[in-house]
Amino acid sequence: MKKTSTLLFSFMIMCSTQAHSFFHFEPGIGYNRGHRQAQRSQGIGLTTKLGVEFDSFFLLADVGYHDLQISSIPTSTATDAGLCLGGDFKSWRFWFTYIASASLKTESGGTTTNYSGGGIKLGLSGKISNNAYMNLEYRSIDINDQDGSPVTQLMDVALLSISWKLF
Repeated sequence: MKKTSTLLFSFMIMCSTQAHSFFHFEPGIGYNRGHRQAQRSQGIGLTTKLGVEFDSFFLLADVGYHDLQISSIPTSTATDAGLCLGGDFKSWRFWFTYIASASLKTESGGTTTNYSGGGIKLGLSGKISNNAYMNLEYRSIDINDQDGSPVTQLMDVALLSISWKLF
């Protein structure tokens, strides 16, 4: 029943005489700051949002790549990918992303450790020019796998970024 109602709602939005849909492509760059367990993390982040927007509503694939330093571990990379649902209200945008896949790779002393999990992302942005936005995103990721073994860890990171809506 839930799938049927979702498909029906999507069909109504796309076929409505008042609805206009547009292709959406928005790359961005910013700075991460947060924690993994009790360890501080910080570093550069790259993001891309790709999908469709309908008037003030958008549905996008949301992908991020982050080059981080976590506490005393100088080389760490994190990636996340998910489905973003949000709204555009004049000069402000709000969104929620379900992060279906998140990974973290740390290298220290010749040892590489791979973590994976999933989570959520909440975002807010303000328009700073015709197609440029200042964004603040909060990611909360539940890490549940470390090199194939179950673990329970939390990574929470905020990303302050600038993005450009190209299409």
